[in-house]
Parts: sequence; structure tokens; C-alpha cells
Amino acid sequence: MLDYVGCIVRPAGHPFSVAVQNVFVPSNQNRVSLLVASQYVANDLRVIRFIGPNAAFRADPGDLLFANKTISMALGSQLALSLAEAWGQDYLGRVKSKETKTLEGLPTPALVLDLDVLESNLRLMQGRADALGVRLRPHVKTHKCLEIGDLQRSAGASGITVSTPEEARAFAAHGVTDILWAFPMIPSRLREILDLSDRVRFGVTVDSLVAVETLSRTEAPLSVWIELDCGYGRSGVPHESPALIEIGRRISETSTLELAGCLTHAGHTYHAESPAHIVALAEEERRAMVEAGQRLREAGVDPGTLSVGSTPGMSLVQDLTGIDEVRPGNYALYDYTQVCLGSCGLERCAVTVLATVISSHPGRGRCVADCGAAVLSKDLGAETPAHFGRLFSDLTTADLDPAARVTSVSQEHGTISTEYSIGTKIRILPNHACLTVAQFDHFDVVRGQTVVDRWKIWRSRGAGNQEGARRDGPG
Repeated sequence: MLDYVGCIVRPAGHPFSVAVQNVFVPSNQNRVSLLVASQYVANDLRVIRFIGPNAAFRADPGDLLFANKTISMALGSQLALSLAEAWGQDYLGRVKSKETKTLEGLPTPALVLDLDVLESNLRLMQGRADALGVRLRPHVKTHKCLEIGDLQRSAGASGITVSTPEEARAFAAHGVTDILWAFPMIPSRLREILDLSDRVRFGVTVDSLVAVETLSRTEAPLSVWIELDCGYGRSGVPHESPALIEIGRRISETSTLELAGCLTHAGHTYHAESPAHIVALAEEERRAMVEAGQRLREAGVDPGTLSVGSTPGMSLVQDLTGIDEVRPGNYALYDYTQVCLGSCGLERCAVTVLATVISSHPGRGRCVADCGAAVLSKDLGAETPAHFGRLFSDLTTADLDPAARVTSVSQEHGTISTEYSIGTKIRILPNHACLTVAQFDHFDVVRGQTVVDRWKIWRSRGAGNQEGARRDGPG
């Protein structure tokens, strides 16, 4: 017998509802995409997520319902069996299991996601965007995770930003219909651009006439964004350059291309000397974008959406007058670099790495753990002296050990600046969450010290076969 049996129903045009052990908990949201709810409580069970949205229940193995006390809820024995057949997973074993997995019990290295902190971060950033009068289009390259994307959209986000076509395909297959590829268009990926544009509203970024002409020659209706450089000095048309007007006019002259917007990324906020400096750089970014939009209008070109975005800037900016949209990504998880910059406090860092000490010899004053570059990346962060990550005092505390750092890495080995005995588990705050996440295949999701779920990270790279991508993608 299952401890808790639920049934999910979605009549056409009606909200999702879930019945849990004869307790009926309706959702007050009606979304086309998968619904997420974290605040409903029934019989002391907090529902983390709903399954859906279509009647076929296309889902990955993480799409069962999980409660915060690790008691699994199934959709009934027959459906669980069908899911088991479809995906070759022992779903009944999972939903019947009463075994509680704790943080201490995870195999290492593990990427640990604190669900309470994540949810708080999403609420806070959505609240900032709402208060500043802009739409929030989060950059999902930070997490590459469908479940986190669902939570962001449930909180109020509008569309997503991606850094690769692979990310776009994963989220498009999951039901996201408004996707911006905020990376200069790669000519060899035209086939994927056209495929995605047939399926969703897919924004393609350009910063040259060469890129515009390449897109124009496809004779396909495409949504185009112009990238501007507002001081970072990476990619993008210099915001004051006459080339901006030339590119805008050329897009407008074509019969198939639509100028959907102009975007920029103030990456130089990551080199700011203080929170006040970040605020000043964010204001320079805002002013440069507003002026660029005005120049395009004066030239007879509608600039479309004006979009800015960096987590340091959006965490601290005070005024976004004239801006339509923001695209921060790291804010969902934060990391030690953001703490050093003053973007957030330590308590808002949602991702840590759990590792195990594998070599330790008395007198050396250091030890080695399974947290090398293939786990933490080689990002040295913003602190001096440089390191690859800070250690917490223990697995349960929110305090950093003042003496413990990852001082060097090879591919799998990470050297720790203090001695721990072999077998000791340590928790590391990475310098750069985005790069650390990109090293893993899944998050181990926790509430407190209890593991409540496992969420896949869609980190594939390579064009591949498009029909295969459709067939094998999430959904």
C-alpha cells in the first residue's frame, strides 16, 4: 500500500488541482506550462511541484511529487507502473520507499541545491523587477535546469535567456515559448536557428552587418536582437557607434527580419571595487541603452525591447527608467564571488559542493579532496589571495571556516589549506556557480539536511541531429 496516493487532473481550460489522501488542494494558478507550488500544505506535506501539463504525462524521472519529509506521493499504482515501463525506472520502488537520504549520506562529489534558499532568491529578484517596473527574463545558463526554470516562471518571470542552442532546445521541448539566445549568432548553427524559430519565439542576437546579411539570406521570418557594448568591451556594437543605426536600418529594410530588441550585458560589474561602484556602472548601462534606443527612433527605427542584465547590477540597481527588461542569471543560486562583490549575503548562496577528503598526511598542514577543476572549475574568484572555493565550518553551519580554502586543483584533486582526516565530508562554496553547475549532471536538492529530490542539469553541447534532439529532449 502506498502511504499517500494523489491524482492530478487538468480539465481543459481549468487550473491544475491535486488531491492528496482525500485532502483537495486546488491551485489558484492557470498556466499553460508546468505548474510549480511550494506553499501548499496538506497533512504537514509541502508540495514541491506538480506534474503536467498534458494528459499524456510526458515527464522525466524527476516528475513525481515529493514532500518535504521525503515521503513520496504517486499518481496511483497503474500510472506509476506505466511510467516505469515508459522510462525503465523503478517508480513504484521510489514512491514506496520510506528511506530518508540525508546530506551526509550523499556520494561525492555532489552538487547540493538548497531549495529554501533558491525559492527565496527567486521571490526577492522577481520582487525587485516588479518594483523597478521591468520584466524579468532570467538567464538559465546558470542552472540549465527545467525545474528551476519552472519555479522562475511560476514566480512571474517572462520568457528565458539562453547561451546555447542546446539550452534552447531543452527548454523549448519543455514548453517554454519565448526564448532569447543572448550570444552573437553562430553561422554554422543556422539550421538550429531555423528549427527553433519554427517552434517557439526565438530571439537571435547580432552585432554586425555580416550577421544580419547571413540571417537575411535564409529568407525565413526571424526575431533579431542587436547586442550593444555599454562598457564591458566584450561583444556588441559600441553603444555610441554609427554602426548601430546601420544595423538597425538594415534589419528594418528586410522583408523577413524583425528587430525585436536591443540588449547589453554589464559584465564589468564583476570587476567593481564596491557596491556603490556597481550601482554607478548599472546607471551607466541604463543611460547608454536609453540613449541608444532614442538614436534608433530618431533614425526611424523602432528599437524594440531595451534589455539589460547582470546579477551584480540587478541586485543593487536603484533606477531602471526607460528599460523594459532585465536578464540576470546567477541570482537564482548566487556564489562566493557575488558575496565578495556585495551583491548578496552568504545566506543567499543556494549551491554548494559536497566533497570527501581522500588523502591526508599529518604535518603537511593540508589535505586533498575530490573537488578538482572538473568539479569546481578553475575560476579563481574575486578574493585575494586567490583560491577555488571557501569551506564551511561543518556540513550544517552557515559559517565559513576562516582558514579553509581550496588552494589548488588538478582535474579531480583539490588541495585544502587545512588538515582533515580521511573520509571527512566537507562543504564548499564555489567562486562561480555557473561554471560549477556546468560540471555536473544533476542537483541533489535539499531542505535543511534532508535530500528531497534530484534535478537534471541539461548541459549537453554540440549541434547533433535535430530530429534526435526533438525525440530525446525533455517534455
